[in-house]
Amino acid sequence: MSKIDIEKGCIRVYLEFANILREHVDNPHSVAKCIDNCVLTFHGVTKSLASVYNDETKIFEEHQHPKAPIDKEILEAISSVNEEGVVLSYTLKGFHSTGWTEWHITSSRFELSWSNYSQDAWFVDWPPKSS
Repeated sequence: MSKIDIEKGCIRVYLEFANILREHVDNPHSVAKCIDNCVLTFHGVTKSLASVYNDETKIFEEHQHPKAPIDKEILEAISSVNEEGVVLSYTLKGFHSTGWTEWHITSSRFELSWSNYSQDAWFVDWPPKSS
């Protein structure tokens, strides 16, 4: 992760890379691919709440860095969908220098933009074949 910009109604997360699944509608390749220098943009943000896991108390607590709640790596992105298939919110899970973080974002939509595919995603040939 390189940086996060938060403006009124918009959150932009700048990523050094991300993996796009083979099934992704914008992936023209027959395998999952890695994309470099991409931007995850949440539009129409109405709520942004980040919490960090406290190893001692074993509970999530209010994040002390709400403008940059993840500064290392995003490991999982989850969308919450209602019965009609409408996305209600997003959750990003990953690491901040202070610990494991969950960042809940409510927005009207999101987009992921990138300029090129760099290589196959790391998991394309996983597990490695034994010789």
